[in-house]
Amino acid sequence: MNSMWESIVGTLVKVRDFLLAYPFGSNPADQVAGKFVEKVNRAQALFTQQEAGELVSATSTEYRKSIRRQIVAVPARHVAKISKAVAAAHPEISVGHAISDLGRSQAKFVAKVEVMLQEAQANLPLYIEHGLSEESLQELAQLLKAFQESIGQSNAGRRAHTGAQKELKELGRELMQMLGQLDGMMLYRLRNQPELQGAWESARNVAWPAPQAKLEAPTKKAEPAA
Repeated sequence: MNSMWESIVGTLVKVRDFLLAYPFGSNPADQVAGKFVEKVNRAQALFTQQEAGELVSATSTEYRKSIRRQIVAVPARHVAKISKAVAAAHPEISVGHAISDLGRSQAKFVAKVEVMLQEAQANLPLYIEHGLSEESLQELAQLLKAFQESIGQSNAGRRAHTGAQKELKELGRELMQMLGQLDGMMLYRLRNQPELQGAWESARNVAWPAPQAKLEAPTKKAEPAA
């Protein structure tokens, strides 16, 4: 999808540059060209926003995977094992976690780690008695905060990408309609300027995806004669 828009926006920029280099020199023709130029500038900005949003989302996702691995590798595993020891020695206390309980979804992972931290803090003397390092709780809390912030960054990037893509589609349709109008205007304007006709035809050759053909209704079979 992005490569398609890269091609479309790149070609529309060529049309814009042609119009800026060779203005009509009269109104309302130059007004039409001016509106087209403004819309192309907006399309270019939207494409940049779309690319930036996708990059932020992808980068945040990879970063979040790295943080999750750090959480599970040491601090969460350490707290879980101490929690299990506390639960065995004090069955009256509702604690005890296994790394396998952390879940696959982001929401469940965050909730489970938060509960793990809360229970360790609530029973801190017992956890320390059974070998807990208080530093591990600080590390776990910091990593969990970074994990949650990364979710927010990823969601923001996805919203920016999706919003820009939607507006870009609508704007693209407007630009293609305007391009047809400009092409009609150029047919008469350049009728005696063959050196510019080729340049215009090259600039306006936008690689726009062809609309999907409508499915034809199946032909009704003739009923056999009675």
